[in-house]
Amino acid sequence: MPTDSDGEDDSFHEQWADAEQPFGDPEESTLIPEAPSVTNHDEPDAEQLGDDLSDVDSDLLNVFTVCVVLMNLGVLLISIGLLLAVFRGMIEIGGGLVAIGVLALVRVRQHYREYKRDRDRDTDADQVPELAVDREADPATDADTDGASTDDPTDSAGRNP
Repeated sequence: MPTDSDGEDDSFHEQWADAEQPFGDPEESTLIPEAPSVTNHDEPDAEQLGDDLSDVDSDLLNVFTVCVVLMNLGVLLISIGLLLAVFRGMIEIGGGLVAIGVLALVRVRQHYREYKRDRDRDTDADQVPELAVDREADPATDADTDGASTDDPTDSAGRNP
């Protein structure tokens, strides 16, 4: 059985007996990594931020801003409405807030789909003139794609005459 006169036991007891630093001196410890240095970057000024925002499409920036605001509003209203309905028993007010929040989220979806549809329509309109130019160059494709077939008894609406 070890006694207090043992040299090993005394160093162990002395290391853990210090109330201010029970795990030893942090300066001498190899377990603690060095703190990373933080570089101080300059904050962008309003002129630089305005230049960066002018590079973004105005429709995209508008849709993004509206969607972010409506999404935050919808989540906030749904959260507060549920809290009021469940914890306070204010079912009418809480239910109304949840309904308004859901409508805000539905409006986000509608707003985004409208922007996406307009963007797709614009890209399709840009591609259509290229197709017309290609068809003018090859008259064989015009004969194949005129839509009229002598073997098919249906008219252009798909009905039998």
